[in-house]
Amino acid sequence: MRLKLIYYWYAFINFYYYFQQKNEKHRQLLKNGILDGVSTSKYSRTVPISKELIDETLIISDMFNVDEMMALELLCTAQREMFKHPGLSRGLVAVLLYYDGKRALIYSLRDLVRATNGISWETDIPKEITRLISSYTQNLVNHYNILERIVSLLEDFDISKEIVILTKNRALGSKKHQNQVQQLYNDIKMALATTLFYWAAQRGLPKGIVVKLIKNLPKLAQAQASGVIDDITLTALFALLYACDTSALLKYETPTSPSQNIPILSQGDFLQTVYEVLVSTNQDGLNGIIKMAFGLALTGFRHASQQVPNSASKIIVYDEQLIDAAINSKVFDFLYYFVLDNRILYRHEFFYRRFHMLITDFIEFMHSKVTELRGKADETARAVMGFLKEGLEPPSNLDHSFEMLMLCISKFYKDNRAELSLCIEFWEPLDSTFSSLKTTSRSVSLFKFIRLAGELLPSTLFVSYLKMIAGLTSCERSARYTFNLLRQASGLTGSTALSWEHFFGSLIQYYS
Repeated sequence: MRLKLIYYWYAFINFYYYFQQKNEKHRQLLKNGILDGVSTSKYSRTVPISKELIDETLIISDMFNVDEMMALELLCTAQREMFKHPGLSRGLVAVLLYYDGKRALIYSLRDLVRATNGISWETDIPKEITRLISSYTQNLVNHYNILERIVSLLEDFDISKEIVILTKNRALGSKKHQNQVQQLYNDIKMALATTLFYWAAQRGLPKGIVVKLIKNLPKLAQAQASGVIDDITLTALFALLYACDTSALLKYETPTSPSQNIPILSQGDFLQTVYEVLVSTNQDGLNGIIKMAFGLALTGFRHASQQVPNSASKIIVYDEQLIDAAINSKVFDFLYYFVLDNRILYRHEFFYRRFHMLITDFIEFMHSKVTELRGKADETARAVMGFLKEGLEPPSNLDHSFEMLMLCISKFYKDNRAELSLCIEFWEPLDSTFSSLKTTSRSVSLFKFIRLAGELLPSTLFVSYLKMIAGLTSCERSARYTFNLLRQASGLTGSTALSWEHFFGSLIQYYS
């Protein structure tokens, strides 16, 4: 097994160098191929080639900026594969093979990174193989700057520019061929973003990569037809969220734990560098999510049992400043309308877990901020009622952050297709099988939030609150707890307005 893995590693390296740039020496050998012939890796002898093949080879080489010998072998392979692509010329098949080869290369890298050991997950691969893979991928990061290269490629990859180049060189065929090229191109870009995410989730990202990704993410962001951000942008965003995750401090208590190797904890000036970049970014929803995550990461240092370095203690005081900036950028509106409608969030377990952590960290660590938002929601309710009594339309600049927070919770937790049932953490204090010692402080804070949100509930928040409760009952256990609370005379929040008796009484009055 070890020898086989080493064999594939060398194949991966050789494949990587297979996509070398143009070579003047090889170009001259190719031009002389009509008379002298050309030797390729397929044949041990020199084979004469036609002028037409040489011209096609040079076009492929110039178009993709690849080595001439590689372009020649690509066309030779395309010649043999033409029967699989009826209606396409040799050159058009070569274009498909070029993108397919790059996709295979990136898929190999992605799978190697996914098998690397780290702090978020473990694989069922034998430990010896895992150590070999981890050593290899770490070597790629340390000596080949593979992470920086991925971020650069994510920024540079532009399908519209690629289509212009292909069209100029008559390298696009029918509509089906164009769709195949675009699909391959998108697969490559998605695999690059996924590779970056896997590394961030397992081993974090160095500060230089985090800074570059923060600056490039708005340029990378694209909206689908529905307006929701695309899968590639969302994957890159979650790479950043994991890079700014300090939950390992609470998970591992010893200073020699694996978590100490992640850059946010091991690089002394990480917090300072990232903070300076974030405060200079625009006030938009995408940057708001990053500011919120990083602000909560700073708060995580406060709650850590381990000794916080002096370099970190100077920056963690700015946690609320970043949270305020995120709220002012209407981060909950952005999450609700442009993030939570992306289905990949609910299909990917570690996306789902990280978003759950983002929401619950905000509620637990920023209790005073949540209380402040609830107070502003009451002010907004009074203002809305005042305008409506006067027959006027309420202004659009009223604060709706608390309402949008509840709607975000509703939309996120009601989709439990991964069957993780993370919403149960909000109801854990009600579980009779849990003793007061077993119940975590986090679950107590989350349940208090449910109570806080429903206290003296104004009419403008009533629907949003009920939607949140409905979303938090997406698994059987949480639904049972909610039912039992509503069955009590005091209702869910101590108010009779939120009880089964009140609901059914209202229906009886309506139909009588």
